[in-house]
Amino acid sequence: MINPEVPVKEIKANMPYTLAVLHEIQRRGNIAPVGVIHSTSSEARLGRFIIPGNTLVVPNLTTILQDSIAFPNPMKFDPERYLSADGCFEPHPNNISFGVGKHRCIGEKLVEVELFVFFTTLLRRFKILPENEFDLPSTQYRPGITLAPLPFNAKFVPRI
Repeated sequence: MINPEVPVKEIKANMPYTLAVLHEIQRRGNIAPVGVIHSTSSEARLGRFIIPGNTLVVPNLTTILQDSIAFPNPMKFDPERYLSADGCFEPHPNNISFGVGKHRCIGEKLVEVELFVFFTTLLRRFKILPENEFDLPSTQYRPGITLAPLPFNAKFVPRI
């Protein structure tokens, strides 16, 4: 269990690989494929495109999170993409799981802390194994407003 007297920020600083795993989980497990719908207030230019004023714009986060230039071999789960040569954690600027700019998710910092505490506590207390050693989780999902993973059975074996 995490010692409540030690700030989570200090603990996280000493666990770069764990942070990298969490960031890669968020990138690959992208549950919100599109961002919040926006509207242009006036004509805007995006690269070679002109977007007329008063146009609805729906950001496609999946396209960015699976971009093969920013994330070589994007379908591969690879936490090392977030580690520097000396093993320090470096967030990737294209991992925009919480959106960007002034429309970035207001709960991002809370989610990061909660996810870190939940994930590390779970892994410290249990070995998580597939119910059947040949039955691995699917990378497919159930589409909707958010993307939901397909059912998967796992067993949680207490660590001694």
